[in-house]
Amino acid sequence: MASYTGKASRVLESKVREAFAAFPEDYVGTLHGLIYHRPVEEKGRIVEWKRRAFLDYDMIIVDEASMVDEKLWNDLLAFGKRVVAVGDHGQLPPVQGQFSLMRSPDLTLTRIHRQAARNPILRFSEAVRNTGRLKNVRDVPEIRFLDRHSAETDEFLGNLFGAWRAIPCFCAAATGRAWN
Repeated sequence: MASYTGKASRVLESKVREAFAAFPEDYVGTLHGLIYHRPVEEKGRIVEWKRRAFLDYDMIIVDEASMVDEKLWNDLLAFGKRVVAVGDHGQLPPVQGQFSLMRSPDLTLTRIHRQAARNPILRFSEAVRNTGRLKNVRDVPEIRFLDRHSAETDEFLGNLFGAWRAIPCFCAAATGRAWN
């Protein structure tokens, strides 16, 4: 089981392990870590990414497949393994090229479970997805369009962020530092 990014693979791993859905010898990590090995020089710097000669797995499940570009996909398929690609067909395509695994999925799930059905952000994103335009979603009253050059916008954002900064917020970063 693999994802394109490290963060996505860590979330995948925690969910899979939490659900006891993987054996200890199963790989759960990044696609790059699965497909490639990284020869390093003496100073520990990665010299290149080289595709592995083989993978000792029967099937590969790719999460966040909308992010996978054509080269990575072809390198994965070169192993001759069964691949199940899972992702959101509404997400942005890969950064490089025009390739998109999610352009024509074999199966599409349309019911969203993470947000409440009447969530304004959900309604906004569905309207944009269905129409392909922002101008047709102005009937969502909870969404506010702001002119970046207006005094009203400056005042609105000042009030919004002024209230936000008044609330103590402690966040742990990857370095372990905290700030407020």
